Amino acid sequence: MGFFTLEHLLHAGTETRGFLHRETQTCVIGCVPGDIAKGRERHLGVTVPACIFRDHLDQPGADTLALHGRDDTQLRQMDIAVDQFCQGKTDRHAVAIISDPEKAVLEGALQIFQTARRVFIDLGHVDIEEDLAGIVLDHTTGLQVGQPGRADRDFIAFDRQDLTRHVHHPVFFGTAGAILCADAAKGKGTSMFNLATNLESAAAMWPDREAVIFQGVRLSYREIEKQASQVANGLIAAGIGRGDHVALVCPNRTEFVTAYYGILKIGATVVCVSALLRGREIAYQLDNSDAKAMIAYGGSDMDIGVAAQAAYRQVEACRHAWFITPGEGIELSGDVATFDDLTAGREESHLCAEASSEDTAVILYTSGTTGRPKGAELSHANIIMNILCITRVRPPDPSGGKTLIALPLFHVMAQTVSMHLGIYCAMTMVLLQRFDAGEVVRLLLDEGIVGFSGVPTMYRAILDSPDVSDADRERLKEQLLSLGAGGASLPADLQREVMRRFDVPMTNGYGATETSPASCFPQTLEGVPLGSIGSAGWGIDLRIVDDQNQDVPRGEAGELLVRGHCVMTGYYKDPEATAEAIRDGWYCTGDLARMDDAGFVYIAGRKKEMIIRGGFNVYPAEIEAVLQEHPDIGQAAVLGVPHPTHGEEVKAFVTPMPGQALDPEVIIAWSRVQMAAYKYPRLVEVRDSLPLGPTGKVLKRSLIEAEAQQEKEEEAAR
Repeated sequence: MGFFTLEHLLHAGTETRGFLHRETQTCVIGCVPGDIAKGRERHLGVTVPACIFRDHLDQPGADTLALHGRDDTQLRQMDIAVDQFCQGKTDRHAVAIISDPEKAVLEGALQIFQTARRVFIDLGHVDIEEDLAGIVLDHTTGLQVGQPGRADRDFIAFDRQDLTRHVHHPVFFGTAGAILCADAAKGKGTSMFNLATNLESAAAMWPDREAVIFQGVRLSYREIEKQASQVANGLIAAGIGRGDHVALVCPNRTEFVTAYYGILKIGATVVCVSALLRGREIAYQLDNSDAKAMIAYGGSDMDIGVAAQAAYRQVEACRHAWFITPGEGIELSGDVATFDDLTAGREESHLCAEASSEDTAVILYTSGTTGRPKGAELSHANIIMNILCITRVRPPDPSGGKTLIALPLFHVMAQTVSMHLGIYCAMTMVLLQRFDAGEVVRLLLDEGIVGFSGVPTMYRAILDSPDVSDADRERLKEQLLSLGAGGASLPADLQREVMRRFDVPMTNGYGATETSPASCFPQTLEGVPLGSIGSAGWGIDLRIVDDQNQDVPRGEAGELLVRGHCVMTGYYKDPEATAEAIRDGWYCTGDLARMDDAGFVYIAGRKKEMIIRGGFNVYPAEIEAVLQEHPDIGQAAVLGVPHPTHGEEVKAFVTPMPGQALDPEVIIAWSRVQMAAYKYPRLVEVRDSLPLGPTGKVLKRSLIEAEAQQEKEEEAAR
């Protein structure tokens, strides 16, 4: 089945009966009562009045029938049409949309639509005259509806087989004008749409709305869509097509967005590579992912361009490289060109290639804490369902709104929760290439942005940075409405301090690359205990289990398992690692967590980081949270180190707050009062800084490696 947006419909013209998509030869017939069809031809291609629509049901190429009605008379007409259209044809199905049904009409629908494959019950008092195209055809094909931001609209979606069973227990699919068919939501692999149609839809509906602001340049959704289409057409000209893999090595820039969506437009897969890697690391990911081409940033302000070029030369199968603003050290040749060479003179229109729910949209490499990085494959369905999961809690702003993206877009959190969500909601995205606390505050204030999402270290920097004045913090306090954190454990004392300083609610969510990422986060801004990551998102199940895979009692720590639409399809070319990570449909996170009696979840640390001291389990995240309550400690990381009698000893690495000095013995004495005897760190090492990853998470493997090297040296000295 083909997939269509409102833009496709507008391109179709009025010369077809129903709507025939010229590229896929797939037809959707919009059958609606004549009184509401009047004047809608411009949007629907052709709308067929109820009295004559049955004459067109055998149109060649048609495989989907879309119907809309309100009362018993219309439902009976629709039932006749469904029977005629679907009779004896297994490749055809029908969709019925029933607006504002009376109870009797709803009960009648249970009997009438025996052959309709999907039924959508509209409960939102939709203005059919204004919204018919967005409702009937976009819902028929599982697309984003034409009116995001309409938070007064709810839809209940049912499979035909489940209609009777679920009519009194509905499953909602979003409150902001967006819906997916129920069987796709249940993971049955039903065809869905290319993620890039979100950009096409936004550009069609709000062409002049600002889409991206970067370094003073402001581009509209029309311009971003055109540039993404030029990328798509340039890739096709280079021989890149559906199913191919294209690596994107780029920091937060406008080109990241246009290249990413240009790759998706042709049905190819984005291989997202961190812009902080070295040449050897990039080469591994290019080779492991079977990337046929690479788009990389080559500016002189970063080392990534030179590293990416060195990597490209090591991977023979990667046949093309295009560099964004190449600086010194980038050598251009026949197969190494500029990003402008890729896009210059290309057509500014390219409709998205068809994609199914299980097609891979992006491959993101994990941090490799357990060995070589693995490429997590996220499907189009994974990402769009994650977006819907979030919008149920945070309905879109009808005017679009603005978001500041300071987290790196090559990381899953910023990619889904900021970029994809932003485009889906047609928001204005303000991009910051590299985090700087002073610049973050300036952009928030100058652009009038009322919310921010970051990792805990970003908030610590905003609170402490000398580049942020108290006056600016006060202005920010008056402006902000909410704050969110993720990507790393949020200490309760930091959360409390941020909320007190800016007088706004602050929430903390949880996710992983393998879960798209959002899986557990607050379902409301209020009533969530400090330190909690909230509860399971819509359509997602959580378990906390022991080593025998048995559920642990409430309040006890165990490994957190995740199941649902958010779980990746697998690790690329690594079935063994996939089978190890996903067991009976449950993704094993490797994180230790506990759940309280109210269902709120708290992260206790990594399973492999758990310290066993004298037979007692010690959870590093718990110790770190306590240490960071000390007024003079900025950051803390806790590890287990070998001990001759206890097996392991607790060691803490700490950094001082600005202007403060730390004495290890003082910290140990303070900790002894704060924690149980088996928990508090007997070893404390004070450092000026801790090694951090691109999202601000402490790289404990670097600390572990340093500890191992120190132990070797001490052993050699003995």
